[in-house]
Amino acid sequence: RYAETVVTSRVTNNADIGREAEFHILLPADAYIVNLTMTTGQQIIVGSIETKEKAKKVYDKAKQTGKTAGHVAARDKSTRAFKTKLFIAEHEHATFELTYQQLLRRVIYFFVLYVSVKMVQPVNHLTVDVHIVDQNPITFVRVPPIRTEQVNLISPVDVPPGSTVTFGRNRRYSHVRYAPSIDHQTEYSPFGLSGTLVVRYDVERTQMFGDIAIHNGFFAHHFAPPSLAAFPKLVVFVVDTSGSMFGYKLKQVKQALADSLRSLNNEDHFNIVVFGDTAEPWISGVLSTASTRSINDAITYVDAVSARGGTNMLVALQTAFAIIKRATETQTELSNYAKMIVFLTDGRPTKDDVGTDDIASRIEKINGGRVNLHTIGFGSLVDMRFLEKLAALNGGVSRRVFESLDAATQIRHFFDEVSAPVLTDVTIEYAADKVGDVTTNDVDILFSGTEMVVAGKILEGEDLSGLDELGLRGRSFENEIEMDFDIDPDATSSITESTHQIPDFTERLWAFLKVKMLLRSANIAPNETLKKSLREEALNMSLSHNFVTPLTSLVVVRPEDRRKIEEELRKEAEAEKKRLEEPEFTSSLRFDAPESSMRSRGGFSGDPHFIVPLTPKINLCFNWDGEDGEIFNLLYDPVSKVMVNGDIVAIKSPPGSMKTERTYISSLYIVIPHKNFKILVSGDNVKFW
Repeated sequence: RYAETVVTSRVTNNADIGREAEFHILLPADAYIVNLTMTTGQQIIVGSIETKEKAKKVYDKAKQTGKTAGHVAARDKSTRAFKTKLFIAEHEHATFELTYQQLLRRVIYFFVLYVSVKMVQPVNHLTVDVHIVDQNPITFVRVPPIRTEQVNLISPVDVPPGSTVTFGRNRRYSHVRYAPSIDHQTEYSPFGLSGTLVVRYDVERTQMFGDIAIHNGFFAHHFAPPSLAAFPKLVVFVVDTSGSMFGYKLKQVKQALADSLRSLNNEDHFNIVVFGDTAEPWISGVLSTASTRSINDAITYVDAVSARGGTNMLVALQTAFAIIKRATETQTELSNYAKMIVFLTDGRPTKDDVGTDDIASRIEKINGGRVNLHTIGFGSLVDMRFLEKLAALNGGVSRRVFESLDAATQIRHFFDEVSAPVLTDVTIEYAADKVGDVTTNDVDILFSGTEMVVAGKILEGEDLSGLDELGLRGRSFENEIEMDFDIDPDATSSITESTHQIPDFTERLWAFLKVKMLLRSANIAPNETLKKSLREEALNMSLSHNFVTPLTSLVVVRPEDRRKIEEELRKEAEAEKKRLEEPEFTSSLRFDAPESSMRSRGGFSGDPHFIVPLTPKINLCFNWDGEDGEIFNLLYDPVSKVMVNGDIVAIKSPPGSMKTERTYISSLYIVIPHKNFKILVSGDNVKFW
């Protein structure tokens, strides 16, 4: 299901100078900001999505000239935390309305909507309205006690104080309202609420193999797996116990791991690998059955673990894969079990000088598609792009868990999500002559209580007949599944009739999934050419559908100010271009110095031997071996396009040398394109033209 959230706030600048207000907004994992609208005085200013570079230039120029402006961009190294900046002119009021859209994931048999409620003071009129509209009847709506950063509330009531839940006719609509009083907001802190409102719901499955929504030439298909027996599993928990996990973080992980171990079934097999500088398995080299005794022994082992050392991710993962490989080779009856590794870390690799791309490549090669690798990033400093790449390359799921009082619950819920695989190698096939540009329609694994979402375009000029002929292919624990089924594409959808619908929701969902798919593919692309192409396509879709993604930003400026800023930026760009095209004139000054004071400042000599001064007393020296006739690019400036190449010549080594020949730079070739000027420098001549 597709959701839209609108956050509205009013800000007043009482100072005599313009000031910048900054808001940090925590978004759900699957969310893109789509709009920022500011109202100042009687004027409404609507934001525009730009490339990140252009948006920053426009916003910075607005700040320099004292203009009211807003800017939304992804925070560095954080895919869920966004910041919104508003530059407010002196003595001016501003109302800003931030809108984001997301895919609601179905996990553990219900959909979950998280609404961040973070205040720095009590608010007289704090209201959260959630409107749920579905074409199927809504079976339940639950609003658990609000999760705050001050305390994890436990209450016997179904909803937090100040909340109401109502249903519309035929239960295809529900309204949740949360309007806490000042007393409720300050119950645990004088600074008001700082937490998350959670809304959970599910709908009836009127058609066994899914339902489809069609609107304005796009379709969205939601498929929930039927009730099937879950695969028994082989699972290795790989847990970061480096020094950065010290204290409450490790305590929460231990609690979550203990709960996850207790949820294992008798037929499951498991092991635990903790790692810091080294990797230490609970039981060396083998998997244990999930008996009550072994689970209690494992929990005792985990309780005794302490945080220490660095973060040797590669060795930890290699150890886990080796354990599963040995188990399947020595116990053939386990070959049909679901195989998974659950990898949790709060940091980045710090051992063996191995980069993240190298780790991902090595693990993919070791795995060979045999084991699903699920990753959990714990905290704000973790490299989520790396963890997402690891999971994507190895058929897994990746999630981030931020540090909070309920982090243990979040980690446990993630394991609950991935612990019951019911279908593998799932593909949904559509009529190729009816639809096109379909989003990801195959998954390695589908879990009980989840939902697979596919969207696409209906080909122009095609009618809807035949669109209902779909095919599902997959494998359960017991047998292969091949099934053709029908879905009524003409069924009336209450979504299109609702006043709370998202305009063009099927197209928005298609574009959302498409951008996610392109960015995911770019992250695991095997070469830079393909990665650049995928990111370019994702950028174009982000711009055309107004998504603030890692490639775009949103900027809000008054139209008249925008025109002036654009003109100033154009003039600055022209001046910079002119500066690069004009030759630089320098003066020279001759002086004599004592011979003892002369020092080499670095350079290169024969074979080619390079000398780079690092400090007054330390030089870095290295050879750059080559072959006769090769050309080395020694310098290239991407702005001015100035280039310096060196020609290599090979000469026989003197008697007694360990090398048969030595190579030297015989000439330098300098190109200055914007002046159409070339220089050739050899040992006895300088030529230019």
